[in-house]
Amino acid sequence: MKVAILILNWNGKSDTLRCLESLSTSTHPGFQVYVLDNGSKVSEIEEIEKHWRQLGAVPPGRFTRSPVNLGFAGGMNALAQQALSDPQFKPDLILLLNNDTLPDSRFLEPLIQAATRFPSYGVFGSVVVTPDRPGEETHEPISTGWLNLWTGSTPFTHEVSDQDLAPCEFVHGCSFCVRADLWKSLGGLDEDYFAYYEESDFCRRAYVAGSGIAVVRASQILHEGSVSVNRFSGLQEFFMMRNRILFIRKNSAWFQKLIAFPYSVFVYGLKRSARAILYRQFSALKGVLLGLWFGFLGRKVDGVLVSGLFSKRRAA
Repeated sequence: MKVAILILNWNGKSDTLRCLESLSTSTHPGFQVYVLDNGSKVSEIEEIEKHWRQLGAVPPGRFTRSPVNLGFAGGMNALAQQALSDPQFKPDLILLLNNDTLPDSRFLEPLIQAATRFPSYGVFGSVVVTPDRPGEETHEPISTGWLNLWTGSTPFTHEVSDQDLAPCEFVHGCSFCVRADLWKSLGGLDEDYFAYYEESDFCRRAYVAGSGIAVVRASQILHEGSVSVNRFSGLQEFFMMRNRILFIRKNSAWFQKLIAFPYSVFVYGLKRSARAILYRQFSALKGVLLGLWFGFLGRKVDGVLVSGLFSKRRAA
């Protein structure tokens, strides 16, 4: 099976270079890399492409730039369209890969084997491992994801299943593998989200369409976390709040919304606001409140608007 690996870069050249260095060691020959510089302040795509060539990797790669930030969803859709229309490479699988991941040389093979063995499954994810940092608590691996349409929550299981293929309701977006025909039939990611929750929404639509979703135990990947967003930033709080409301609006039944909306405001929203106040993170408080406002009004966002609201770095 041929795999198109899609990577977005947004003011994160050093992370992207490390990711590509890891990818260049892959033992699977049938992949092609597509990289988009997603509106970085200064174009970094030339240096990224040059570095890939210097690595001597077999796949030549495709490197392009967008003058504006298309968001994670828009950027990945643009790359997927490029891959699917590439006359020299017709992929069977589309793999969305965060630029702050470090895939090992054999992470692709288990995903491909699972896609071959289980034709009723259309979405596959890797077990995500976050490296420990000095002075921080040990991070448990991230495995299967579950969608709670009564609250809008999207929790992960931290226990790795002993099954080769662990069925679930969604997989982590940092290593998100989809059959090309399923991607095309669902129209890719929903760009209304811009960033965050788009993989949850895609998996929900895939499930409704009858596709299986699972984490492949043998495929593991190191993830540095949200390197392009501060762990407790206004921008992240904004998108997590706004898109939680948006996800509920798009996917929950009317009777579930009677609980999900109040829960999001009076439990999740108040909890995040209290934390922001406690730690004197007023940008985060602004993010929560604006997220509620934009979510319930159904306001769309783009890179220009986001830059106007928050000045923090965001990789989309």
